[in-house]
Amino acid sequence: KSFPSSAWSAMGGSLIGKRAVGLRGLATKKKKKEMFYTEQPFDVPANFEIKGKRITTNVFVLDNIGSKFVMLNRPDALNALTFEMVRELQQVYESIEDAHMMGMVLLHGGGEKAFCAGGDVLSLYNPGQIPMDKEAPQMEFFREEYTLNHRIATIPKTTVSVLQGFTMGGGVGISAHGQCRVALPDTVWAMPETAIGLFPD
Repeated sequence: KSFPSSAWSAMGGSLIGKRAVGLRGLATKKKKKEMFYTEQPFDVPANFEIKGKRITTNVFVLDNIGSKFVMLNRPDALNALTFEMVRELQQVYESIEDAHMMGMVLLHGGGEKAFCAGGDVLSLYNPGQIPMDKEAPQMEFFREEYTLNHRIATIPKTTVSVLQGFTMGGGVGISAHGQCRVALPDTVWAMPETAIGLFPD
């Protein structure tokens, strides 16, 4: 419901093998010649179960034929990026860099309000102020985030980002550097950090 079926159909839908049946109730499927086609991407709860194993993730990854569907899975926080999410996205791109059969990453934000509202400001604020002669731990977050953006821009794979709702700051970073952006009518695009003097990526 967070991704209009009309937009999804226009992009050709997603072909998924029979393993998708293991994600019972998380996708709308119709059977055709022993394959299942998702009619639209599905919302995944932060805790979900596959084959009796409980999994917690804020970056949900589904392997399709020749592509990966990647959903930012923090809808309650407008899919704001944490340090762990940035590293998980790095791992996604590292895994496909030399995969000749993998040609595309589809990035999507869970929920109905945001693709990604940027970096998780609370997690960046919590370490507090750091003396000028020491490197702030927040710098490691920005270093890895900008490294991710560079990888998205330079990797010889296509990244398609589906922008809906709030797309700000770090959310702009992981989408604008890809090859294709699909902006839905409710997209709110902004780089608010420039108002406080931060030189963005």
